[in-house]
Amino acid sequence: MPLTSADQILVVGAGYVLDLDLLIAKFFVKREAYHHLLPTHTPLFVIIFSMFAFILLKNVFSPTVQLLSFIAMMVHLVLDDIGYWFCKLGLQKVSEVPQIFWLYPFDNRRQHYVKNWQFENNVSNHGIIKSYLTKAPANVISELLLFTFALLVFLSNKGVIK
Repeated sequence: MPLTSADQILVVGAGYVLDLDLLIAKFFVKREAYHHLLPTHTPLFVIIFSMFAFILLKNVFSPTVQLLSFIAMMVHLVLDDIGYWFCKLGLQKVSEVPQIFWLYPFDNRRQHYVKNWQFENNVSNHGIIKSYLTKAPANVISELLLFTFALLVFLSNKGVIK
C-alpha cells in the first residue's frame, strides 16, 4: 500500500513517540535512562494512546495508517525489551531486569524495580550508554541489521538502488 509522506511521518513518529517520556522521566525515576520503568512504556499506554489518536485523527489518516502506527509503538516496546531476553539467553551481559512490563498494571515486579533497582544501580547515564555499546553486542548487532534493512528498503523504494 503506497503511503503519503504524511502517512510515513506519522508511522515513523509513532515508533519514537514513547521516548518522549525522557522529557519527564527525571521527575519519576532516578535517571532518564530508567524511563522504561514508567507506565508510558507499557502496552496499556500504547492501547490508550492509540485509541485517543484514532479518535483525533480519524478524518486525517486512514485506519490502515493508524494501525501501522499502533504496530510501530508495539515494536518499539519489543525492541526495548529484547535486550532483557538476549541477557536471559546468555547472548549479552546487559539488561538483567525486564525493560517492559507487558502485563502492567498487574505485574507486581515493576513496582519492585521502581522502588529498588534504579536506586541500587548507581551508574551514570554516560556509563549506561558505554555499557550498552560494550556489553550488549546482540542488541547493537540487531539494531544495526534492522537499520541497514530499513535503509535499503527506503533507498530501493526511492529508486536509488535496484
